Amino acid sequence: MSERAVLLSQIRKIYEDSEGRYGRPRFYQALRREGVTMGENQVAKVMQQWGLALPVSTGAWRGAVMS
Repeated sequence: MSERAVLLSQIRKIYEDSEGRYGRPRFYQALRREGVTMGENQVAKVMQQWGLALPVSTGAWRGAVMS
């Protein structure tokens, strides 16, 4: 298998294990723990190419307001 195919299989495994909840920073950390040396932006690019991104927040949730 090519290096890119191995990387994609690792990313898909992480995506499935996280049930699609991990974003780019957590993917990057998980890949680093597995010994993959790849930049965070490159991880984001691969995720985007294969449609493995989190849904965008609608902004409906707001934190507590201190008065």
